[in-house]
Amino acid sequence: MDQFTIFGLAALLAVCFKVLILFQVRATSQISTAFVIACMALIMQNALEFCGYITFASNPESATLFLHALIIALYFVCGSMVYLCAAIAGSRITVQIGYLCGGSVAVLTLLHLFGFSVVGFHRTGYSIISDPGPVYFLFQLFAPICALACIAFLLRGLVSVDSNVAKRCRLALIAVMPLCLIGIVVTIIRAMGFNSSTAIFMPIASTFLVWLLMYEARGDIVAVKLKWRFIWSIIKYAKDTSIDEWPELTDRIQLIEAMRMCGNKRNQVAKMLKTSPSTITRKCMKYGIDDASVSISAIPRKI
Repeated sequence: MDQFTIFGLAALLAVCFKVLILFQVRATSQISTAFVIACMALIMQNALEFCGYITFASNPESATLFLHALIIALYFVCGSMVYLCAAIAGSRITVQIGYLCGGSVAVLTLLHLFGFSVVGFHRTGYSIISDPGPVYFLFQLFAPICALACIAFLLRGLVSVDSNVAKRCRLALIAVMPLCLIGIVVTIIRAMGFNSSTAIFMPIASTFLVWLLMYEARGDIVAVKLKWRFIWSIIKYAKDTSIDEWPELTDRIQLIEAMRMCGNKRNQVAKMLKTSPSTITRKCMKYGIDDASVSISAIPRKI
């Protein structure tokens, strides 16, 4: 199995993961709609990567068509990511940003179709390199500008007075940063005259981004944080707990972690755990949990 086949299979695996993720999100808000658009652009990119890598050795003519379509898909990925980050940050000009990105992508696509951006492709070592046309520099500028715009929108959202906006921007920044850094670094390396490939790293980074932002688009990120905290607490304290104490230990840990995440607001805890406030109060009394102990104390090793 040669390198291009491995790269193609990696892209195909990324397509499968993204399709599964996409089916779990419905476009019911501006953020979820922007997420669906970005996810579809990334799926198109990975699918064309798969076709291009798999056919390059056996059918160069078909591979060239797939690779030209891949470059166009990258235009859509860049534009859709800026629109998504603007929506996550709650920007007042999100709609205008969408129009601007759409117009830019349309112009770059037309230039590409008329042969002004990329004129062909050739193999160099383990990567496929595009042969630049007269205005290829526009794509070299467009990609890093979009990456920097994504980071700028999310950094601005981090200092928002709305805590919900700040939290989702923090999450999105973690998700977007690997993809943006890979794009910026590869663009710089190629601009300096060196060959560089994103064949493995880009599908991994984009799949990580889609997986993490899926929970934000569905509004489930709080539940995910609770699950991770719950699992970590179980791992930490399970070794000192006998089997017959496990049911109460897991119940107590879930309650304490939910209290911490909700700032000791029992109505919110009840909503998170899908129960009633009176049940939360009863369990707090049963386990001797009060607001102060949740804020400053560790979970006891013994119940």
